[in-house]
Amino acid sequence: MSVDEAKLRGRWEALVAEIEAHNRRYYIDASPIISDRAYDALFRELQELEDAHPALRSQESPTQRVGGLPVDALSKFTHPTPMLSLQNSYDEQDIRDFDERVKRQLDLSADHSVRYLVEPKLDGMAMELIYEGGVLAVGVTRGDGLVGENVTPNVRTIRNLPLRLVPDSTGEQVSSTAGSGSQASLFAPTPGPQTKASSAALPTRVAIRGEVVMPQDSFQKLNERRVSEGLEPYVNARNSTSGTVRNLDSRIAAAAPLRFYAHSAGVCEGRSFERHSDFLAFADAMGFQVPAGITACDGIDEVIAALAAIEDRRASYPYDIDGAVVKIDDHDLQARLGFVSRSPRWSMAYKYAAEQATTRLLAIDVQVGRTGVLTPVARLEPVFVGGVVVSNATLHNRDELERKDIRAGDLVVVQRAGDVIPQVVRPLVEKRTGTEVTFVFPDQCPECRAPVVEVEDEVALRCANEVDCPAQTRARVAHFASRKALDIEGLGVKLVAQLVEEGLVRSIADLYSLDGQRTALLALERMAETSVDNLLAGIEASRSAPIHRLLFGLGIRFVGETVAKRLCGHFGSWEALASATQEELEEAEEVGPIVADSLRTWFADERNQQLITAMSDGGVQFPDEARPEALPAHPFLGKSVVVTGTLSSMGRSEAKAAIEARGGKSPGSVSKKTDYLVAGENAGSKLEKARKLGLNVLSEDDFLQLLG
Repeated sequence: MSVDEAKLRGRWEALVAEIEAHNRRYYIDASPIISDRAYDALFRELQELEDAHPALRSQESPTQRVGGLPVDALSKFTHPTPMLSLQNSYDEQDIRDFDERVKRQLDLSADHSVRYLVEPKLDGMAMELIYEGGVLAVGVTRGDGLVGENVTPNVRTIRNLPLRLVPDSTGEQVSSTAGSGSQASLFAPTPGPQTKASSAALPTRVAIRGEVVMPQDSFQKLNERRVSEGLEPYVNARNSTSGTVRNLDSRIAAAAPLRFYAHSAGVCEGRSFERHSDFLAFADAMGFQVPAGITACDGIDEVIAALAAIEDRRASYPYDIDGAVVKIDDHDLQARLGFVSRSPRWSMAYKYAAEQATTRLLAIDVQVGRTGVLTPVARLEPVFVGGVVVSNATLHNRDELERKDIRAGDLVVVQRAGDVIPQVVRPLVEKRTGTEVTFVFPDQCPECRAPVVEVEDEVALRCANEVDCPAQTRARVAHFASRKALDIEGLGVKLVAQLVEEGLVRSIADLYSLDGQRTALLALERMAETSVDNLLAGIEASRSAPIHRLLFGLGIRFVGETVAKRLCGHFGSWEALASATQEELEEAEEVGPIVADSLRTWFADERNQQLITAMSDGGVQFPDEARPEALPAHPFLGKSVVVTGTLSSMGRSEAKAAIEARGGKSPGSVSKKTDYLVAGENAGSKLEKARKLGLNVLSEDDFLQLLG
């Protein structure tokens, strides 16, 4: 290397180090020491240096955070070590039982105080970052815990994530443990032993695990921008994060306000840690952000207090959390306890109840779905709950509305069920003034004025106008175009509403004549040449979609995504499926009398036959589906094998996959049709039922022997 080349390399390294240091101060420490203009000048100098000397550019450069060209698909990547899931708990007794099991398995006395860490459980997307030689090499999603998706170009764009591990250079000490014998928060000035990472101790290969999240304020701004652009807002920050991280265009990820928070390590070569708190201190020193409020606890009483403290602070966190994680701090004790199925014995998740808020119910409206069901919806004074502003919430159905006695004008308690779907929990009856109004369900559809009918054995009320009701048409077309169905790019809810309102689409089949309606499409709101091109390209691609997507997209009652795949794999062609008898349909996996009857009714309806004909005339191909290859003879071939309890050799999902790979079925419940019940540890009621029915019960050893 010449003197000039060495100078260029030295300047490049200095710029990279300085920019990354400023990134940490801005995104992690929230204490920038230079102006935005000064930072931009440094970044511009680095870009110009790399443009002039491309050999300097590398994947660890801050310039690589801006994203690159789109890729065709995400590739699979096998985790160096499995990313296990955690057992969940929901109350204090579950946590105390966990502590008792730990002490029993470690042969500790009942009054022994085990050292635990309690960490906030971020509600984001699980991620593993693999660093080789201190440089980020791979970013991979959790997937099924064994194999995830390689999203490296996207995670490189996350601003608070180090592209290269560089020891903390601020000279500050990092607290690795709390003071002995007391509950204390990590990464805060506390007395006790201190550790300091050094470059000599950098692992040769390390997998940093954590959560990718979108801060709440950034998520709100993102949704406001989407609404202003005529796009549908995201339901919650987690869905938005997941979609962004998995996007094929890393420039989308680069523009998103994503953040990564580290919580643990997978493989770690060339460096070891005695305690989990030591690892967290190391991660902090290496430039990773860790969740605020991690607390070291001596004994279960301190754990309970820490769980309550995190829940009390839940609303103050800048990102969504849905619980906390309790971990044994000592790695030797973790190793002694080991794992059960696909969860560690030394850790447990504690899930908090859904966040609730109080607001005024302004009015009750009725929405009509794709099957004609009338659903009451609460219109609320906007209220912030569970990380989003909620202004609408489901009231489920007439019976539920009457049971809860919810009235327009009530002060109501609102929560996000599963921290996702907003719902009204109850009215505050004691706050009523007498002006509240009891809701009366309409006897006519609010959209088309057709009669509303009650269906026997159902709580739902339905609009009788299945063909011409605009609300049902909108919902059917939107479902058909949705991601899990035909995945038609650009055909969102608002565009569907315009197409139906303008009379361009009266049924799903009309989508396939839109290529002759370009002028009319351009006249729609927010539809320019590029938007129309994208829409028509998406519709064209859907003409050759697999038939299981078409079947699911048609919205036949009781036919979900999985059942559609099973049916199309079983019959192989649309013609065979459409002409199948009730008995033949019931031979398909996961298809019982109710699903089979719904399918026969749908295919026998002349209007649906005309719909399929019109779709075919519009170029929909209904291609044959590849049928599963014939499987070799096996004891499970064609058999129904239910798995219950805990298996020491594999998880239940792995056992189910093994059964299906050998030609068997593995339903979730025991019945007279069950051929075998595999009974693991703590088998419970399914084992009792199997014995009453006189079924074949297999131990785990029997099961493994039959698997071969």
